[in-house]
Amino acid sequence: MNTIENNLKAGEFLFADGRIDEAEEFFLSVIENDKNNKNAYNNLGVVAIQKEDVKSAIEYFTKSLEIDPFYKDAIFNYANLLKTLNQLHIAVPLLEKIAEINPDDEEIRRLLKDVSGPQRDFVNKAEAANSDKVIHTSPCKENQTKDKDVLSGEEILHAPSEIAENMSRITKLKKVGNDESIFLKHVPPELIKYKRGMNICVYADFNIAGNLTMLMHLINKYTIHKARCIIVFDDYISYDRDVVLKSSPADKNVDPVTVTEAEQIVSQADFFHIGRQPLNFGKVDFNKTLNKNNCVIQYFGTEYRDNGSQFYKMHMQTGIRGISWWDWTMLNHGLLFYHIDHMLDLETIRPPISRPMDVVKICHSPTNRAFKNTDLFLQVMQRIQKKHKNVELILLEGLSNSECLRRKQEAHILFDQISVGMYALSAIESLAMEQVVLCSLSNFGMSFCPDSPVVPVHRENLYEVLDDLVTHPEKIVRLGKRGREYVRRKHSPEKAIVQYTYLWDLIVNGLRLVDQHQDLFIKDSFANKELLGS
Repeated sequence: MNTIENNLKAGEFLFADGRIDEAEEFFLSVIENDKNNKNAYNNLGVVAIQKEDVKSAIEYFTKSLEIDPFYKDAIFNYANLLKTLNQLHIAVPLLEKIAEINPDDEEIRRLLKDVSGPQRDFVNKAEAANSDKVIHTSPCKENQTKDKDVLSGEEILHAPSEIAENMSRITKLKKVGNDESIFLKHVPPELIKYKRGMNICVYADFNIAGNLTMLMHLINKYTIHKARCIIVFDDYISYDRDVVLKSSPADKNVDPVTVTEAEQIVSQADFFHIGRQPLNFGKVDFNKTLNKNNCVIQYFGTEYRDNGSQFYKMHMQTGIRGISWWDWTMLNHGLLFYHIDHMLDLETIRPPISRPMDVVKICHSPTNRAFKNTDLFLQVMQRIQKKHKNVELILLEGLSNSECLRRKQEAHILFDQISVGMYALSAIESLAMEQVVLCSLSNFGMSFCPDSPVVPVHRENLYEVLDDLVTHPEKIVRLGKRGREYVRRKHSPEKAIVQYTYLWDLIVNGLRLVDQHQDLFIKDSFANKELLGS
């Protein structure tokens, strides 16, 4: 797609989103580079209507029709404007000529009926019976739909003035078809011109620690691809979101408009990044949609640990690839891609300005008490608090994400878990806050992160490690300072999106040699230019 087409698409997307001034700038840029672009002139005419500038609207529609006298979008928009001004008869000669050339065009004949009534020879009784079904044309697309279709649940944006009252209605939600603007919703306008790659649908049952929507934003910011994110079930943590189908697994109500949007995203996707499991919904059957060349499934823990043999069998039968964290309790069922680190945006989490040491605060998130050995930790904490009167316990349970992070920031130490031999997202958050993280680390895990500042603990030494840290608070400060830089180096979203992008390319195109400056990225978006060898 060339620059002119990109700018036209960008303007159409912004217009549909109600960002009229920004849309106008893109359409004007098209005219600067292509003086005979009928689409841009027509779109500028509709923008002028939105701004109640009738004179400019007439000039733009006239220019569009000078380039192509039979361009239907411009004809309908111009005719609707003239109708509002009680000047529709001006368009009669053109309408009659088009009707003569295209006698079966019902929309043109209906417009002529508006001018002269149902007595015209080419308007039959059947058409007269349907005359109350107003045609609403998109200002930017040749996808006219009847009013009853538009009002089936999609949100309608009306022009704000009386002059524009009869103008085309514009829906935020595009119709299913070749129009890919639905995938531009979260693309920064200045980056739309780079979007010549795949439409990627990020899909998951839950938005695991916000990773799925983060991945969507990374795709849109750093790569040539476009992305949308569909989450089936929301949860109390309430991370950033795009499309969420249900408020919880127990919720029986599903918004039909949301389902329609999600169905459109799936229908227009070229590639699917699945989080944990592809649950079917609405008219979507992933058994008929996914194959080994258009998707990858990413696992985050419990599901694969508990059902590893079953999932491994599915991967072997379908050839579909999987991704997991480097955690032996997952990998021992059958090797997956495991070289991509969890990611964390350091801009979203910062250490507090000050963290007084008069009271040492130790936090823990008991999301799965048996799995994390929470009871053991609480027993150890009773001993610690009995010996040290300046120790406070913070349990992070049943809180929203924002409240969880707020309370977590107060802590000096995080006990993550004694279970799988590897730290995960909660630990990474605490490292970014410059806290000391206590977590079990296996020999396999240490083979991946020998330079990790995470303090390895197990059942036998947990009390001794905590006791030593509380007794020597200077160690807490020293170890905590190492965490944030480690996260910056190891868990950078910029690094992860480069890894993901090449992995998707491997799945779609097979193993191939690439240039160091492979044209899959928007290079200017990267703060760390070295990631792309520049």
